[in-house]
Amino acid sequence: MGTESGHFEYRSYAEMVETMKQLNVSSGDLVDLFIAQEKYGLIYPPELQCEEADGKAPCKQFVLRITNESTIEPTRPQVFFSGALHGNERIGPQATMELALLLTSYAKAYVANPSLDDNVRRTQEWIWRLVNTRDIYLMPMTNAQGYFKNTREENGIDPNRDYNYKVDGNCMEAMTSRAVNELWRDHLFQLAMTFHGGMRCVTYEWGSPNHMIGTRSERSPDDKSQVLLGDALSKFAGPFSDGKYYPTGTMNDVVYGVYGGMEDWAYAASWENQFAPEPIFTPCKPEQYGGYPEEKTIYNNVTHRAFNILVETSDSKHPAQSTLGEKSSIYQADLQALASKPEGHVPQDMRLGLLLIDMVQPYVRWVSSKAEWSQVKAPKRCSAITQSNAVADCFQEECVISSSASHLRTTWEVLGSFQVDNTHLELSTDPNFAQNSTLTSIKLSGLTKRGYYIKGETPEQPQTGNNGPLFMDCMAIPANFLQSQKLYTRVAATVDQNWASDNANPAPKVGPQSHLVNARTNDGYFVSHNGYQIQGQTTFYSSVKTIQFAVPQNTTEEVAQTQPHNNDSSMLTVMPPMIFVVVISSLVVLLLGIVLYKRRMIRRKKANYQPTAKSEADAIEHEMESTDDKASPDEEITSV
Repeated sequence: MGTESGHFEYRSYAEMVETMKQLNVSSGDLVDLFIAQEKYGLIYPPELQCEEADGKAPCKQFVLRITNESTIEPTRPQVFFSGALHGNERIGPQATMELALLLTSYAKAYVANPSLDDNVRRTQEWIWRLVNTRDIYLMPMTNAQGYFKNTREENGIDPNRDYNYKVDGNCMEAMTSRAVNELWRDHLFQLAMTFHGGMRCVTYEWGSPNHMIGTRSERSPDDKSQVLLGDALSKFAGPFSDGKYYPTGTMNDVVYGVYGGMEDWAYAASWENQFAPEPIFTPCKPEQYGGYPEEKTIYNNVTHRAFNILVETSDSKHPAQSTLGEKSSIYQADLQALASKPEGHVPQDMRLGLLLIDMVQPYVRWVSSKAEWSQVKAPKRCSAITQSNAVADCFQEECVISSSASHLRTTWEVLGSFQVDNTHLELSTDPNFAQNSTLTSIKLSGLTKRGYYIKGETPEQPQTGNNGPLFMDCMAIPANFLQSQKLYTRVAATVDQNWASDNANPAPKVGPQSHLVNARTNDGYFVSHNGYQIQGQTTFYSSVKTIQFAVPQNTTEEVAQTQPHNNDSSMLTVMPPMIFVVVISSLVVLLLGIVLYKRRMIRRKKANYQPTAKSEADAIEHEMESTDDKASPDEEITSV
């Protein structure tokens, strides 16, 4: 199926099929492999013959679906990858297949056997999160026959001129196009990437001649966000061997405009007709392979609103295998860091895929590593807290803090976005964060790590300002909250609101039409189709941390020592002979209590001492990292 070392290599059609089948068997909890012809009732034309490991077989449009199906929900965002509409453009299929292998292997490894290498483990955690929160569809060999024969077309038809964008019904002749059409009709894709070859670029809508004014392309209604995403993808992929990065821009400007292209079809088939002076999308009337129902090329207003990133991977459609890259650049790296040197075609395009998957939905990540906390300089309001006021650092999802803590400190990161417009902590006595039981910290803002990608920059380390990509805050714990058995905290974040602002002269002159933009900028946006949903929201929340106050270990003894002795005068009057005995007995009890208390304190200190530590600092570090439920409450406190 593949290893995590050595050089990336080309696979034949038969090898691709076997790799997908093995992946389906080895990762059945994350992978669903299906064939478009069988799922959607398409025929196997006798003209389309390929060859698998067992011999000749009909050419099949295989689809890999990767997600954690045990936790699937209707609102999980969907992403699509096409490895090759043109069968002789060979890098995309390899990158798509390798992306599938990486997603599954790292998601499983993070749960079962996370790497001891910090960089690799961070990447495993990231990919584990993506697989658990995204619904990813990949067609490594979209043009199955073309890939098998190493030809651009399928049985004489160019699949990327075969969609019903201004082609007057001359469309859906190829099985490639019909398979993609069925998949698109069935889902609510928000982002898609189609790989090609023959030049180098990362491009977006528009890509059709009707959207040209002179020699320049018109801008789409989602242009502002598309420009930012294109720039971030280019920088994140890293440089080519000549030091240059992927050029970016509209397909019209950087590649060339075509009618019948998949990209504009997938972006606008649900909405552009209503703004056009004459119909752009008309039903297809194909004759090849016995025809195809016209009604399957008439679309509702929700299925075709996806960003489509067209990637031209290389000046050569089939570059030398030696240029594909080393696997170590993927499997021995922190893949959230920018690539600083050329890594080869496959690593570059796998990086494009990872960032696309990440950007389909914003999310908040709690920072639980002390090493990452150290990258952020504590804000002044934390440093200003006096030494007598304890600051409780909450690293885990469930924290136990001292009842003497006056402030709660935590750190987080916002991802799946470029600009954090507003993020803040919320602290509540109510797990549902009812407004009358919830306090809100000050509002912070800044660039995310992805936002730095746009400029090709790496965030400073250590981070001196509290303006991203990491955020830290100290929140005062009100006295009345101390009476609660538990407290709850979460992070709220609003991001990328500039995506919804007016674009310069969009064509047509309407607001953003894509699911991607509306899903993060419009609370009232809601679409539903075939059991899938997209609910717009402008505020995204982290998971909830639960906080409990530790009960002091010596509460009972201390109360016994501080309670006043009974000096009731009536007792003295009734039992005068007992006065001396009572006084002597009280003194004995008090002295015995003091002795026992001191002995207990000595035993507790011995128990906490770490004889294997090389120094006192090592012992303290061991104490801080302990997860023993019987640990002293002071072990989770750091004074600032």
